[in-house]
Amino acid sequence: MSGLISELSVPAPWGEIKGKIWGPDDGYPVLCLHGWADNCASFDCLVPLLPKECRYVATDLVGHGLSSHRAPGVSYLLSDYVADVCRVVEDLQWTKFSIIGHSMVHLHVVFCFPQFGALYPEMVDVLVLLDSYGFVITRPVLIFVFFNQDIVVKIL
Repeated sequence: MSGLISELSVPAPWGEIKGKIWGPDDGYPVLCLHGWADNCASFDCLVPLLPKECRYVATDLVGHGLSSHRAPGVSYLLSDYVADVCRVVEDLQWTKFSIIGHSMVHLHVVFCFPQFGALYPEMVDVLVLLDSYGFVITRPVLIFVFFNQDIVVKIL
């Protein structure tokens, strides 16, 4: 891969969600999401080493990197990050894609990225978590995920 193809800019009510795009226009879509203390540049060294036939889009999550911050006083809830991912995916017109999430032991990776996949399983075919503890389940639990006033109940 010869490097960055273009920059991403997705309009949002509070400004823009920015990012970077690598790979061919018709490549299999892969959304690259960084952790709490990072930005989309986390993928600058990794993407050139990945398969060339994919279309990689790395976003700066809202409030990180070049993406706009939410308005003063507005919180940064995990469910809001899921909605932000929806906004990006809608703008890209993707219906099926993979997610690569990077972060060491942070809530973005442990809850937000898998939460998106749990809410939209028909869209996410592969979820890759890099540098993360992932899930540790020692017994069945009942998890309630509140999102957009709907309750998703999943027994693990």
